[in-house]
Amino acid sequence: MLPLAQKIAFLVFAGITGGFGTWGFYRLYRRIRAGRADADARWDRLPARVWYALTTTLMQSRTFRKRPVVSFFHSLIFYGFVFYILVNFVDALEGYVPVSILSGSWWGAAYNLSADVLSALVNLGYQRPAAEKAIEQAVSKDEALAGDFDGLFRGALKVIR
Repeated sequence: MLPLAQKIAFLVFAGITGGFGTWGFYRLYRRIRAGRADADARWDRLPARVWYALTTTLMQSRTFRKRPVVSFFHSLIFYGFVFYILVNFVDALEGYVPVSILSGSWWGAAYNLSADVLSALVNLGYQRPAAEKAIEQAVSKDEALAGDFDGLFRGALKVIR
């Protein structure tokens, strides 16, 4: 648990951050609202719409349509950050309530392992575009390398993509 001063500081900074986030969403809402009028009623079938939005977002179904390999790396980043939301919630809870998740229990070990594995996968997802760009630059700079390793390069890009 956090000392009282740190609890207060956390609440103040969380409030400021939440305020900025709310203001940003409100500005976006106003900008969208200033456009043309809705053709559809947006509040009809609300439970079905919420369910569709959650399943489409969490399953990343639209992302995987055209470029499945690139989408796979995108999903590593997405699911890692979704898990980070849980991690941040648990960290905040540990700061205010006398509870902690330790690796001594099987579920604590699973939680900590999941956080570590997903962090590594997020890093892998971020490194894919950088690796592709580095390979392209290396081959394009050296004519001999491009001639000798053109097939290898194309094969590597296919694997990366």
